[in-house]
Amino acid sequence: MSYYVIVYDRQRGELVQALESFPDESRRDALRRRFELEKVYPDHEVVVLGGESEAAIMRTHGRYFKTVSELLATGGGG
Repeated sequence: MSYYVIVYDRQRGELVQALESFPDESRRDALRRRFELEKVYPDHEVVVLGGESEAAIMRTHGRYFKTVSELLATGGGG
């Protein structure tokens, strides 16, 4: 499993920066990065997601990666 840190702007419905990935043994590093980014982006959603791959994260947490139109067309997306 890998961990992915994302910064998401809920008002605009888009990622603020590209995914940052951390290997399984670096879970603590991912959490530290999340806390750093929360200070930089206090009005955004900063999360650490765990999954087998970036593609898996995009499937299970689609709302972070799809536009509103895409979410409406597919009926959700995670």
